[in-house]
Amino acid sequence: MYNSYEPLETKTIEDLMEKEFEDKPHLVDTLLPGVGVYILAGDPKSGKSWLALDLALHIASGKPMWEHEVFMTEVLYLALEDGEKRLQDRILRNGTGAPPGFYYATNALTVRGELIRQLSDEMKKHPGIGLVIIDTLAAVKGESIATASIYQDDYNIMRALHEFSTNNNITILVIHHTNKSKSPYPMNNISGSNGVTGGADGSFVLEKDKFEDEVAKLYCSCRDYEDHVLTLKFNKETCKWECLKDNSSYMDSLESDPDMRKVVEYIKATKEYRGSASELSQKLEIDKPGQILSGKLRRKRLDLERAGILFTRNRSRIGREITLMLITPSDQVPNVEGGGDDA
Repeated sequence: MYNSYEPLETKTIEDLMEKEFEDKPHLVDTLLPGVGVYILAGDPKSGKSWLALDLALHIASGKPMWEHEVFMTEVLYLALEDGEKRLQDRILRNGTGAPPGFYYATNALTVRGELIRQLSDEMKKHPGIGLVIIDTLAAVKGESIATASIYQDDYNIMRALHEFSTNNNITILVIHHTNKSKSPYPMNNISGSNGVTGGADGSFVLEKDKFEDEVAKLYCSCRDYEDHVLTLKFNKETCKWECLKDNSSYMDSLESDPDMRKVVEYIKATKEYRGSASELSQKLEIDKPGQILSGKLRRKRLDLERAGILFTRNRSRIGREITLMLITPSDQVPNVEGGGDDA
């Protein structure tokens, strides 16, 4: 029996729908959100560590990654399979430079040990850290608990990292391996039980058809974006992955949602809307309560801005009011009927 009983703290769904949450900038636009735990998996020696290092250097320096905008923040890189000399060689070959606010360590404790405490101490010393990269998951898992199932064991590891990410409002990217047997669905190829992917907010899988291939696919699955695939080519001179094709598109995100498609078409025609979400829902014949539409507009805010539409919410004397405004000439707004392709 448990002695630390506490009653459930329940709240009303109405209160939840009225609550305002801070939207932290995404570290890499349409690729890596600003909060959460994410897996980057690939075969051994496939170049995933090169990709993670390049990503870290771009974020620490604020330089765009494959034409994706980057939110500059400090980075902690746990290079647990590299010594200092190899890490230095990799940074020199990368050529991005040595940005300030890039911290590293080549040794760390395990999650079952005192890794979370180590990370907490580092956050106190460097509160500007917004990204922690752990290379690799195997280096911080520690010994399995004999009484736990494989799923529960994996999930507990990921849950501890997730709680730290949420409590500190940061992103954690964990480098991991893929299985030898290959599934048609890339996310099923991530090594371990479903507890690894189930405890993460998203996953990236780097796959090549053959070991010697220079071209690979980066499969991206994230709760904040539509699933998409990037085609990458490895530059042997710089040891950087170059993007050949990117099928991620904010217009795909809007086009795939009938409600958002109606909103975009309406604002393109009218230029502006001010009023309640419920009134807009009725006007556009969207069969959803206003609170649901308002929440969806908030989640798609960045995609709407890229399509040239500014979305804001504020409280007036008559209640919650939303504003949708065309911020670019209509002929510059991508045609939503065409589906869009930013490749």
